[in-house]
This record gives sequence, C-alpha cells and structure tokens, in this order.
Amino acid sequence: MEKIAYQGQFIRVTEEIIADNMYERAYLKSSVTILALTEDHRILFIKEKRPHEKPTERWKLVTGFYEDGQNLMQNVNRELQEEIGKKALSVTPYLTIHSSGTLVQTQYLALARDLIDSKLPNPDGEDTILAIQSLSLEETLARTLSGEFSRGMTGYALLRLYYDVQNGNIIL
Repeated sequence: MEKIAYQGQFIRVTEEIIADNMYERAYLKSSVTILALTEDHRILFIKEKRPHEKPTERWKLVTGFYEDGQNLMQNVNRELQEEIGKKALSVTPYLTIHSSGTLVQTQYLALARDLIDSKLPNPDGEDTILAIQSLSLEETLARTLSGEFSRGMTGYALLRLYYDVQNGNIIL
C-alpha cells in the first residue's frame, strides 16, 4: 500500500514496500504542451525565466498544467493566452503520453492553429516570458539535434512532429 511521503502543490511522492523492496513514485500534475503554428507553418517558442532550473532561462514550447475542469481546447487556449497573448481557433489533439513507472504523469500534446490576439494575465508574472520566436520545422530540428531543445517534452514533441510531417502523417 502506497504511503504519501510528500505532498506539494504540483507533485506528490509516495513510498510502497513490494516484495521487501521500497519503491518510490512521484506523481506530477498532468500537463499540456502546445505546438502553436503560425499561418506560414512556423512553430512558436517562448524564452522563459525558469528560476528553479539550471540554466535559469530557456527556449521552449508553450506548456502548462492541465486543469481537470477544462477540456483540451480550454487548456491550450489558457496557456497560449497567458504566455504569448494568443488564442487558437483550431486545436487538434496530437499525442497523449502516460508515464506510469517511478514518475507518473499524463502529458497532452496539441497542435494549435489559426491564432488570434487574446491576452490573459500570466499567473507566473508578466516578466517571466522574455521573448517569443517562430521557427521553421527544419530550424527546430537543427536546434533539437544540437541539444538546445532537447529537454523533456519539447525535444520529444519536435522530433515526433518532424517525423510525422516527413512521413505524411501530419500536414502543417
């Protein structure tokens, strides 16, 4: 039986003895990663202050926690509005990844198109987004392979998108 060892705002850590071995699990809140596409098929990135990470600034896709009371389109648009001041008229589910080992989390990836201006306050503060940049799929591949976008879901999402476009699974 799992016993809670730590309960925070975004993470819960449990311990469980199975066959005389102690196993720990970290449960993270579900998240959403957004491949926001411009009219000319470029992908939007944000340069964000990340004071709890090293380095403390990084380029990444628009991401955030998935709020259970909202559907995918609402979650995507809330994050877009908070981080880049845009709203998507078209949101397409892309991938859902569920990790269930030592780290337990569900991650939703979505394609967001037909972006229009629409700003919501950023709960992390308006000074956390340092810049917004659009890149072609080829530029994202080069920067992913160089290691710049290799962290977490951003790296995986970009490599998967490149693969799916090259194989005709997705048309940008």
